Amino acid sequence: MKKGKALEQLVGYIQEFVSDTPSTSVYVGREINDNNGIPREIDVLVETIVQGISIYIAFECKDYSTSLKKTKVDVKVVDAVIGKCKDIPQICSKIIVSTTGFTDSAVLKAKSNGVLLYPFEDVPISEIILKNDVYTAIPEFDIKNTKCIIQDYDRIGFFYEVPASEIQFDDARLTAEKIFESRIHKMSAEEYAPLANTFFKLKKSPFRHYMSFSTTKLLHAVNKGNKRCYVMAFRYEMVVDFKLTNGVVTSCKKIKQGVIDVKATEFIFKDTESRMVVIEKGDKSTCLMKTKNGYFPFEYENKDV
Repeated sequence: MKKGKALEQLVGYIQEFVSDTPSTSVYVGREINDNNGIPREIDVLVETIVQGISIYIAFECKDYSTSLKKTKVDVKVVDAVIGKCKDIPQICSKIIVSTTGFTDSAVLKAKSNGVLLYPFEDVPISEIILKNDVYTAIPEFDIKNTKCIIQDYDRIGFFYEVPASEIQFDDARLTAEKIFESRIHKMSAEEYAPLANTFFKLKKSPFRHYMSFSTTKLLHAVNKGNKRCYVMAFRYEMVVDFKLTNGVVTSCKKIKQGVIDVKATEFIFKDTESRMVVIEKGDKSTCLMKTKNGYFPFEYENKDV
């Protein structure tokens, strides 16, 4: 995912986090038609219903932090936002979020055209005070039982389940375990986060969980004894041990929205690819897990984080 898209996801979650109106919805990458019927994409769109009328707040997100010079947002970006929004009368506020700041000409142009500029600024690590350590639970999988759902060549429409050990694969490299490993490593954090949620409630490590699932849309020609069969799916039974790992702060950024300061602190977890972002406003906080597909809320009951 491009950094710009990741910033849009994060800004979207921050807007959901600070919103205290039930009639407010937040959309990332939303297209809306202008007065000419032309679809225009808005990075982050906040929609509020007032007396049955939709009112929009449009966010343009710019992350130039990876460039060598860390280029500031210039007046051309402000002009583009003004042009994009001029034919969408429902937009009552236009906001540009930048991780690298704004040029003087951009500030002047924005001020004279009612465009708000929100800097997404780095907070020195030395200024970050954490009430508690931040942890995540990393899964390790132990396969206990693997079964195959198969169909005979000569019995079309008839399926039955047998232990994987009874199946001889045409390709020696293709085994049930290898197929499982390929599948399990594709499991995203979204899939096992709800299980890790239980860990936080129990406050102990490791936490053991038993689970099973089936893979589908697989088609492998195999031998079962003297018969040729199709393997249509695999079913796995496994034990998952969640092990506790401590988070290390890598960055903290602050976005100022009017009089509101919102912090987003990112943590990494050693020897893993896991990332967690803690969003804070005063005493209110929430956690997001960060994956290659963006951010998603990670709910748990540790109210001290």
